[in-house]
Amino acid sequence: MLNKRGPKPKPEAPCLSCGKLCRLIRQHCNTCYIRKLRRGELQKISKIVLPNALTKLQRELVAGSMLGDGSIYQRKPTHLPYFVIQRVLTDKKYNSWQAKQMQPFICKTTDGSTFDLRTNKTYYWTKFTTRRCKAFVRPYDEWYSSGHKKVPRDLHLTPLNLAIWIADDGYVRACNSPWRLQIKLSTHGFDLEDTEFLCSLLCERYNEYFGITIDKGKGIIYGSDTACRALLNEVDAAWTFPMDRKTYWRRPEARFFVNQPKPSNPNLGRSKRKSNNGKRHDKVD
Repeated sequence: MLNKRGPKPKPEAPCLSCGKLCRLIRQHCNTCYIRKLRRGELQKISKIVLPNALTKLQRELVAGSMLGDGSIYQRKPTHLPYFVIQRVLTDKKYNSWQAKQMQPFICKTTDGSTFDLRTNKTYYWTKFTTRRCKAFVRPYDEWYSSGHKKVPRDLHLTPLNLAIWIADDGYVRACNSPWRLQIKLSTHGFDLEDTEFLCSLLCERYNEYFGITIDKGKGIIYGSDTACRALLNEVDAAWTFPMDRKTYWRRPEARFFVNQPKPSNPNLGRSKRKSNNGKRHDKVD
């Protein structure tokens, strides 16, 4: 007769209270464990009941992070999904802010390092992981409907998820002069079809020209001057988190709030928007 497979039995160990050799419950034998519970020396473990859905703020944060550094994992079909963000250690304050907004779903936050054999360098990172729960089933189905990360076609852009996207994968800089601004949004994690869809959303939202340039076979979205200022004008009020290294437009020389420069050639941008619809592909040498 074959033995049925089952859970591996716990090893026997001495009880911390009476020294009895047996299988322990929280380092105590069954008798001592019950006695300590009755005396109040141990607190009964209560299972955490998590909400079945995310709040509006959390949904926006997840959407913005999925456009940037965020990921949702489901290890097995029988498991519930969970949300993870990992970024460079110097952005720990920003990561801690995001983890605070995702309460009570947070399971753990960790700091660590990884040695890359390709570059012979050690990279230091910080990350947080949520618990597996039903609240992440819908976002997982939306972003991984095809088995890999893909932008859902019903994505709704908001000032907050746009701010998170820029903080994760955006770059604002001066172009030719300190007050001529340019923004780039790295979309290397998506295919060209997804990048074109995101670019069209920005064009329609701001009625400005946003283009796509190809870098290493992947698309990058960019917007210059009036397009950049239109986007940042909406995002600035939602930028309440500690990620100052990305906020070039808040510097005095950017002239974003006072003494704003006039558009260099407003008609040029309008003609581009009508003819290309934000889908021009320029190859980077």
